Amino acid sequence: MKYLLMFALLLGRLCAQTYQPTWDSVDKRPTPQWYVDGAKSVPLLGSIATLKFKNAGKDLSIQLPALPEDLRHQPAWVLKIGR
Repeated sequence: MKYLLMFALLLGRLCAQTYQPTWDSVDKRPTPQWYVDGAKSVPLLGSIATLKFKNAGKDLSIQLPALPEDLRHQPAWVLKIGR
């Protein structure tokens, strides 16, 4: 059992792709299918407004609504992209 675990760990290291902390390296990763399929919903957390969005290939365009005063001055907004 010990040898099987060591073999599995070694095989994982040999087969794993490594990426460098550069955009060129990151761009070489394959695009996951769930990303290609596009978004199904895009809510703005903290808001009840419905957001309009459009999938175009690998691109996602989101139209933000007029935000209430309390949300407009927040340091960050969170969009949850549902697949």
